[in-house]
Amino acid sequence: MDYKPLERPRRICDQDWPQNTRPVVSIVCITYQHFDFIARAIEGFLNQETSFPVQILINDDASTDGTADIIRDYQSRYPQIIKATLQSDNQYSKGDKPARRLRESGDGEFIAYCEGDDFWTHPLKLEQQVNYLKSHPNVVLCFHDVYSVDSNGCRLNDSKIEALVGRGQALHLINYDAISTSLIPTLSIVFRNLPVIIGPRGRNITNGDAYLFAMLARYGEMHNIGTTMGAHRRHPGGIWTSLDALGQSLAHLKTLTAIAWEIDLGNCQTASRNLAEYAWMRFWHSVRLNRRLGSVTFARAYFVSFFCCLRCLRLSWRKVPSLIATEFWIMGIPLRFFAGAIRRNFKRRVCGQRTNCGH
Repeated sequence: MDYKPLERPRRICDQDWPQNTRPVVSIVCITYQHFDFIARAIEGFLNQETSFPVQILINDDASTDGTADIIRDYQSRYPQIIKATLQSDNQYSKGDKPARRLRESGDGEFIAYCEGDDFWTHPLKLEQQVNYLKSHPNVVLCFHDVYSVDSNGCRLNDSKIEALVGRGQALHLINYDAISTSLIPTLSIVFRNLPVIIGPRGRNITNGDAYLFAMLARYGEMHNIGTTMGAHRRHPGGIWTSLDALGQSLAHLKTLTAIAWEIDLGNCQTASRNLAEYAWMRFWHSVRLNRRLGSVTFARAYFVSFFCCLRCLRLSWRKVPSLIATEFWIMGIPLRFFAGAIRRNFKRRVCGQRTNCGH
């Protein structure tokens, strides 16, 4: 059932819509062992002030710390808004990613993400982002900056984007080349509920957000609306923070490989270049650290990037010249790497000789 927008935004928990009214936004929230954090996340959802209906989809992946009890309590108080799935067995350990299932079950025209340990801080976040997407039909996803907090809620920085990538990130990411090299905080995104085909490799990765952005890139641009409206929580219980440095590198490599194999043909050359560059960089790093397993894995991924790039031939034979250029670019990575190493070594020697002459 269609809806008539409210004259002014109201808290979603104070709204009253006719039954079977289709939500404009479906909030997807996955949680596991977030007893200390989940209430703050849900309150951030309920405090959203919108002129349209919203649904909240929560999946608890068999937490044993009482997270499910908190979710049940909120669901009993707001049954028209909150739809909770409380797993009895941990699905993530079985290779089933609940975020994908929740997203596919969302009825909204738009999808918003926020995991159970993060939270939103601005009551008009959804209202602003939905209005932005409606006024920019060329944009498939919009996001904003967030700040980071620790497990106790103490602020660690004022800008996650600036802390991790600096101030040079563009506000408007107009293609996958820009998207793949930018930071998009997952808890900040709102995107159009469009078909997203998850391939077999994409179902078995840790960095599902990067994969999702790659699959959405075919539909349009991704814009930062230039505000800060959320907080990302860093704590030892997170999936990513629980991995060591090599584990994070291998997980990222697996994501890049899945993207290069399964992204649309129009963006596969960019994805193949990203895979080749990262694989070679990590291969050389593993060689220096004498990590045989990592060296072999990264070397294999480097050569896989060649075959991923060949997928572009299915698009058009007119792509052959650019395909050849890309393959030569990939092959040139080791040459550029060694040339840079030689140049840096030469500069160090020259500087050392000048210093010795000065003494």
